[in-house]
Amino acid sequence: MIYVKSDLNKYKESFVKKFESFADKSPILLSFYTDDLGVTIIHENSQTRYFYEWSPEIPIKSFIHHIKQDLSINHYPRIARKVEITRKPTDEEVAKMIEKGTSVDEVPSTITYKKNEIYRIDKIIAMKDEFVLIDEDTNKQSCYKMDGSSIYFLRNYRNGEYKDIYEAGNDFFRKSHLLRELDKVE
Repeated sequence: MIYVKSDLNKYKESFVKKFESFADKSPILLSFYTDDLGVTIIHENSQTRYFYEWSPEIPIKSFIHHIKQDLSINHYPRIARKVEITRKPTDEEVAKMIEKGTSVDEVPSTITYKKNEIYRIDKIIAMKDEFVLIDEDTNKQSCYKMDGSSIYFLRNYRNGEYKDIYEAGNDFFRKSHLLRELDKVE
């Protein structure tokens, strides 16, 4: 017979180390405390509290990921921008235009349309002023470098300095440049 003993104290110690690392990269202000029953996470701006019961059978990485999901949905900052996209029409689009009565000579060589892109700020590396953004439509991740202070940007965001997520997005993208595309979030 195999018997595996879980040590709750070691689990809690490991959790605290890994959660502190997670919280350092989080785009929101968090505090937390642990007790014998679980961990209480506090979103500092709203004072919303979340309680998670200890589950040593769940790997710490998965436990923190579950916590992050709740925080991300409810509290992570969003920014947005309107972009104009110009591309060639697909064969299917050309066929539909012709079907609707457009002559072959009148089919446009390009199609231009506007699209709203909404991003969630997923991580921040404050010492480098780098942000990891996730496109909420495609789940693509991108890493941006801000040419100003990332801390001031997030402080202004939290303090309501921007009238909406488009104004915040305009300020962000004006002061930042794309470093690299990252793997898609599943």
